[in-house]
Amino acid sequence: MATPKLQRILLVEDEVDIQMVAQMALEDVGGFEVKVCASGDEALREAPAFCPQLILLDFMMPGMNGTKTMSALRRLPPLQDVPVVFLTARAQLNEVAEYRREGAIEVIVKPFDPMSLADTVSEIWQRFHTVDDDSRGDGPDDVEDGPQTGSGRGRGGRATGHNDRGVVAYD
Repeated sequence: MATPKLQRILLVEDEVDIQMVAQMALEDVGGFEVKVCASGDEALREAPAFCPQLILLDFMMPGMNGTKTMSALRRLPPLQDVPVVFLTARAQLNEVAEYRREGAIEVIVKPFDPMSLADTVSEIWQRFHTVDDDSRGDGPDDVEDGPQTGSGRGRGGRATGHNDRGVVAYD
């Protein structure tokens, strides 16, 4: 199955400077439609009508933090399967493992390179759909490969560090 084209991204970030840089990078460089929300509460109000395909979510925000926001968004039927990528400075390996346990598919570490952010998000989107397609078990080779582990979302393995684009690397 072909990967759907990523078009709509919800950015949930409380810092105005980061909002502006990320929005400009995603819209001007990547050609995405971006809806910016400054808090978890605003995201809960705005996201259902926007129908994002991907959510970029800060962890440290006043009020509701990133994992609480993600959990609340997932309780809304139109958003329950929308992939979430954390965009955060809090990216110690144990923190990243916790984000993934909570359901995030990836973590992009702040500070990020604005010129490569759109490409990074596109790569994550492609990888998410590739892994998801591979985990469905609908091909003849799947019987020989053995059972799939994990949720079929994102990547499996243990976080081992960050690559040159600020995306957490896994083994």
